[in-house]
Amino acid sequence: MSYAGVSALKIDNVDDYYGQPYPFYFFADGSREATIKNLQKVKDTLQGLYAEMPVLDTEGNELWFYAAFSSILKEDGTLDYIMVVSTNITDRKNAEKKVAQKNKEIEEQNKRFEILNTELQQANSELILAKEQAEESEKLKSSFLANMSHEIRTPLNSILGFTSVLRTSKDQNEEERDKYFGYVESGGQRLLRLISDVVDISKIDANQMTIDNAPCDLNNLLRALDDQLQIQIDQTKNQLKFTPGLNDDESHIIVDATRLAQILSNLVENAAKFTVTGLIEFGYELEKEKLKFFVKDEGLGIPPEEQELIFDRFR
Repeated sequence: MSYAGVSALKIDNVDDYYGQPYPFYFFADGSREATIKNLQKVKDTLQGLYAEMPVLDTEGNELWFYAAFSSILKEDGTLDYIMVVSTNITDRKNAEKKVAQKNKEIEEQNKRFEILNTELQQANSELILAKEQAEESEKLKSSFLANMSHEIRTPLNSILGFTSVLRTSKDQNEEERDKYFGYVESGGQRLLRLISDVVDISKIDANQMTIDNAPCDLNNLLRALDDQLQIQIDQTKNQLKFTPGLNDDESHIIVDATRLAQILSNLVENAAKFTVTGLIEFGYELEKEKLKFFVKDEGLGIPPEEQELIFDRFR
């Protein structure tokens, strides 16, 4: 049976085709319902219609036909018969499917390319940012090391200078010698803290920094720190004041005492460095069941737009 070309069928009575096998090969069982609906629509409206309809041949292959349903009327305007003309469009439909499939593949490929391009652009931006951050970090690190070298020389010169005075001068009284020894001790402690800071930076970079929390008498810890810092503050024109936020019997907490003292010491020393004359106050206060530590000074301060920089490395 050939499916090529154009086929036509004259249908006298639509009702004769309900539930009956189709006498025309281009409408198979798979399209029975749609065909009946189309024929009925032509019968009801007396108007023609066009439809693309799939059918299955005897081997189960899908075929497509373009069917034109036309109403042929009698002289009185009633339906005489329905003419159905069909054209095999299987090749065209198969070509359309291939084109659609190819377009879909191209679209999916383009989407993958877009995603890949976006990922590459993001990776490139991240690399550029990482490069800029590395360069900035290297500059800041060089500046930090140069500043650290100066910071180390300052207490070292103090230690060497006052040690030389103590060794060569025979005219000091006991009070003067105690004062010079205090300067030497202060310089040694400051030098030790600087070295400890450098070691801590290495630990942080290596992710080896540990926090050892333990019971601590906070007021006693900070009073001892106050006594230690007073020696350094006495060498300036500033005054140091410690302000506790709790009574002695309430100031027992769990904390890494060494790290807490280190942080406050660094902040107080920094305040003294940038305060020519004035009051430097440190301490803590209870705020909503949390302890808020503070260091206040009357120095130049940091502009609001630059305050976030203190949390950056080497700033």
